Amino acid sequence: MVKPGRRKRVNQRRPRDEPRSWADLPDHILDSFCNRLNLEGSIRFGAVCKSWHGSSKYCNAFREHSPWMVITSRDDHRFKCLDDHKKRWKIRRDIDKLGEIISASHGWLVSYNPDDDENQPDITLSNPFHNEPNVALPPEQNIWWVTLSAPPTTPGGFTAVARVWSSPRILFSHSGDGGWTDLNLVINGRFIPLESISMFKGEFHALGDSGNLYRMDLHNNNLNFVAPAAELKPPEGVRKARKYLVETGDNELLAVVQWKKPEETDKVAREFEVHRLDLPSMKWVKVESLGDQVIYVSRYTAVTARVNREGGVAREGNRIYFTKWKSKHGWFVFNMNDGSIEAGPRLGMAFYAHRYWIKPGSI
Repeated sequence: MVKPGRRKRVNQRRPRDEPRSWADLPDHILDSFCNRLNLEGSIRFGAVCKSWHGSSKYCNAFREHSPWMVITSRDDHRFKCLDDHKKRWKIRRDIDKLGEIISASHGWLVSYNPDDDENQPDITLSNPFHNEPNVALPPEQNIWWVTLSAPPTTPGGFTAVARVWSSPRILFSHSGDGGWTDLNLVINGRFIPLESISMFKGEFHALGDSGNLYRMDLHNNNLNFVAPAAELKPPEGVRKARKYLVETGDNELLAVVQWKKPEETDKVAREFEVHRLDLPSMKWVKVESLGDQVIYVSRYTAVTARVNREGGVAREGNRIYFTKWKSKHGWFVFNMNDGSIEAGPRLGMAFYAHRYWIKPGSI
C-alpha cells in the first residue's frame, strides 16, 4: 500500500547476475530501517539517495518529534532541536540566500528578500528538513508574516495569508495566483483589525484586536463573526495582551492570551491563560490543564505537540514554550500547573535574532 503523498516506485526486473543496489530496497524495508532511527539518524538516512530520501519523510522521528526552534538573523539561520539543545544545526545552506525568515507554517519557512534585484521583493517557501523544491509566492512589498492553509506540496493546492508591516492590511493568495488580494475587513460599516490567524476545520479563523473570533471567507472575501471575546479579556489594569490562535491535533481551537502584570518591571510577559472554543455554545471555555500537550508560542503564531517522553527537554505536558526577542536566553517555559516560569538554556546567536517554532513532521 502506498502512503498518501508518496509516489509508487516501479522496480524493474533485473538479470540475476546483475548486482543489486541499496537504492532498490522496497519501501516497507526502508520504512522499517528509518523508523528505528532517532532524528539525527533519519536526517542522515535521507541524504543517502533519492529513494531513501523519500522514505525519510515518513520516519517516526519526524512525525513524532518536538518542534524545532529556528533562530534567525538577516544573513544567518540556525535550527535548534530542544531534545538535544547542545547541538545547533545548519540544514540546507541555500536557505541563507533567500533573505530574512519572517515566519514558519506547516513545516515550511517563509523567507522575505527586500533586496531583490527587481522592484518587487521575493517571498519564498522552503522546507529545511526535506529537499523539496522551493515555492515562490507572488512578490509584495512590506510583508510582515505569512501563514499557510497546508504544506505547498498538498495535492489540490494551498492558500497563503499575509500581514503587511505597520498596517492592518491582510492579504491572501491561492496557489497559482499571480498576485495578492486584500481581505475585506469591514463588517456592518466597522473596520475589524485582526491579531492572530490559524486554520481550524479546513478554514482560516482570526481573532480581532478586541478578541472576537471570525471566520475568514476567502471565496466571498469577507469576515463572518463566530464567537465573542468576553472570556479572553485580561485582568483589569493590563493595557496590552497578545493573543494566539492554534488548532490542536485533536481538532480543537485554542486561544492563548499572554500578558504582563502592571507591577512587573522586567520585559518578559509572565502570565498566560488558555481557552478552548466550545462548539455547541460557540463560547470560550478556560482550560485548566493541557494534559500531555505542549503549546509552542513564537512571534506571531503558535503550534501544539504531544510531549516527547523518550528524552530531551519537552518531556512534561501542560506547559507553554514561548520565545522572547532581545533576550540572552531567547525562550522560556510557562508551567500551567503552578504558574512558574523557567528560562531555557542559552542557544547562542545574536541578541536581536528572531525565533520561530517549526514542526519537522510536515512535508
